[in-house]
Amino acid sequence: MARNRKHQPAAVRLAPFLKALLLCAFIVVCGVGYVWQKNQLNNLSRRKAAMEKRLWYLRVLNSQQAGHLMKLQSPRALEARVRELGLGLREAHPTQIIRLIDASSVLSDGPLGRAAQQYVRDENLSRR
Repeated sequence: MARNRKHQPAAVRLAPFLKALLLCAFIVVCGVGYVWQKNQLNNLSRRKAAMEKRLWYLRVLNSQQAGHLMKLQSPRALEARVRELGLGLREAHPTQIIRLIDASSVLSDGPLGRAAQQYVRDENLSRR
């Protein structure tokens, strides 16, 4: 005689239910993960667009300010500003100019470094 399902142990009846529950939980977790990942990608794309827009603005601003700086550093603008302020400045005489040598080139090995060291020695001897 065949046995009824009522007479089967509880673990046997519970196994299909647990399998279905785990499968549904897996599908839900995958779906939530997918939605979360898409949300993160959308947020990153919005941030990237905002940063690119700011970069473009800063580059335009930088080029404008570089042009303004070049105008301010031009000899004509400097002379006009000196006259405007009445500073009485004039161009330096060549004997008033002191040339400095970069320490890294003096300390470097090789023919250029040795030449720079010799030049420094000669300059120091000529000033004594």
